[in-house]
Amino acid sequence: MELFFQTMWRLLRDYRGDIWDAFLLTVQLSVICEIAALALGLIVGIARLKGNLMVRSVAAGYVEFFRDTPFLVQLFWFYFAMPALGLTLDNYTTALVAVTLYIGSYKAEIFRAGIQAVPSGQMMAARGLGMPYNLAMRRIIVPQAVRKMIPPFMSSFINLIKSTSFCSTIGVTELTFKGYYIAETTFHSMEVLTAIAIIYFMLIYPMNLWVARLEVRLATRD
Repeated sequence: MELFFQTMWRLLRDYRGDIWDAFLLTVQLSVICEIAALALGLIVGIARLKGNLMVRSVAAGYVEFFRDTPFLVQLFWFYFAMPALGLTLDNYTTALVAVTLYIGSYKAEIFRAGIQAVPSGQMMAARGLGMPYNLAMRRIIVPQAVRKMIPPFMSSFINLIKSTSFCSTIGVTELTFKGYYIAETTFHSMEVLTAIAIIYFMLIYPMNLWVARLEVRLATRD
């Protein structure tokens, strides 16, 4: 066991530059996709509540499709099938699109559920005072809903970070891809993949703790 950890530490030291670059790419991919997914989720979530029948149907279809099919299948479809349709994207852009659409479907449901959790009387009162719908949403409904949305948003962000590991299958040089590469180069698969797992754990576990504490705090306030 001592030899195992010595080898793992040596590999981390020898490949620290490659691992650090891959870690930064994982963080970059996660942050960009999170911002894009939040914007997409807000649009789709409101469309499911306020749009006409066609808009609501399209929004619901998007949400159900991306939530009910495996992300890996979606990722492969964008990478292998889209060129056949005349649209060729590099592997990084493909990963951005696939992860955003996948996580965006969950964000849309969080927005929808959060907005619906606000008593309908709030909107009726705002409208009764002559406030336009969009202004009432921005000033009355969304601020109340956001507090309830924060824990599920953080949980979905954690899911997003873990989902980026699938992007290694299409050649995106994020943390998992780099781990596979170093393992194949050094023939120390167990040591390298254990180190990569520890890095993911150190990144995600504090977030899980924060979400759990936040949920307790919000439940106490309610």
